[in-house]
Amino acid sequence: MSTINLPNKLTLLRMALVPLFLAFLSVDSVYSHSLALVTFVVAAITDYYDGKIARARSLETDFGRLMDPLADKILISAAFIYFVGSYPRIPAWIVTIIIAREFAVSGIRMLAASKGKIVAADKAGKLKTISQLTVIIAILNVIVSKKVFPSLISYWDTIELWAYRGIAILVVLTLVLTVLSGYNYLRANRHLFWESLRTPSAAT
Repeated sequence: MSTINLPNKLTLLRMALVPLFLAFLSVDSVYSHSLALVTFVVAAITDYYDGKIARARSLETDFGRLMDPLADKILISAAFIYFVGSYPRIPAWIVTIIIAREFAVSGIRMLAASKGKIVAADKAGKLKTISQLTVIIAILNVIVSKKVFPSLISYWDTIELWAYRGIAILVVLTLVLTVLSGYNYLRANRHLFWESLRTPSAAT
């Protein structure tokens, strides 16, 4: 009887951590928010190691090729959606663009898979993922810090201003990389759309 290999276990673990992350984030306490931060960091670490281990040990599977990027998208989308309606807020239109890009790229990968092809992540896509993880971890740190260091409350207006500026820069960078990498995927794989739209010619 075959067993689930380690990279796929890490992928499944990352997916299982998503509802736990959201549950911790939804409870307004320093302990819960700290656990949310730890949970997200652990999930991000599994994202790095599942692919690394799969390539190094030749453990790549069809499940991993499909579910690894999907697990990333679920984790990142869940965090960004939560930040639309909570402190510190990210504008809904930015989150919409980010998630729309993820759906578009997933569609490209599904089209490629249906034709026996694999669409690998390019450099811009990898930088996009790093920037998304960075901005989410930065926001979580701001949320936790506001509760962990109450003595800083008297200085919080100044700290908050600079924290917001830093997060705003990261969000803009993430948005630019998201759009750029999405455009690269669409341009490089546009032939998949045309091929999928063509009606097979009738046999003569």
